[in-house]
Amino acid sequence: MTIDKECRFSSDGKGRLLGGYVGLALVGSALLFLLYKEFISASSTIDNKIIGAVAVIFALLVYHTYKAHKDWSRFGAVWLTLDPCPAKVGTEVGFLVLLTKGVAAGEDMELTMTALKLEWQDGEKSGREENWVEHEEELWQGRTTAQGITDKDGIKFQFRLAVPSNLPASRPLGNRPLSDQKPVASGVSWQLVIKNSGPVSVIERNYKIPMLGAE
Repeated sequence: MTIDKECRFSSDGKGRLLGGYVGLALVGSALLFLLYKEFISASSTIDNKIIGAVAVIFALLVYHTYKAHKDWSRFGAVWLTLDPCPAKVGTEVGFLVLLTKGVAAGEDMELTMTALKLEWQDGEKSGREENWVEHEEELWQGRTTAQGITDKDGIKFQFRLAVPSNLPASRPLGNRPLSDQKPVASGVSWQLVIKNSGPVSVIERNYKIPMLGAE
């Protein structure tokens, strides 16, 4: 996620696209190597099930990367501006979403804000092989909608959402503990999702925002 000097937050659209390209390169290289060992090398001991599994992963990456590419080509960067910035619990927070292409005035967009508690839990207790696994717990969620309005720079959506005062400020979760360590202090993540399912376009973008605690 990118934040510029005007306190505008970019969504994860470009990150998903770049991640898809990297995944395709890595998994594609692995698939080519396996196929080479299977059909060209004289000493292949590779199970065909492994090749099939890698091929399925590659196909899924192709599908999701194509969707991310189509989304980025159609909508580009979707910037979100906070008012105030950073946001603060116990206040009404304003959000401005501006799209320069891909949507029309009059379309509805939904914004969902969620406060998540992040912590490391003992993997054995949850049936996982890892010593510590990251766990999320929803503390609060709010939802509101807005209608697109024509602006000189594109189509803007303006939201306002009241945040209760008894919620914690955002704070990062510490690194994964070592096997013989106690879990580190929990973190809190404030996340936004905007969705537009109008007749002209379908868009979904995700953001993480800073949130100050009550005084």
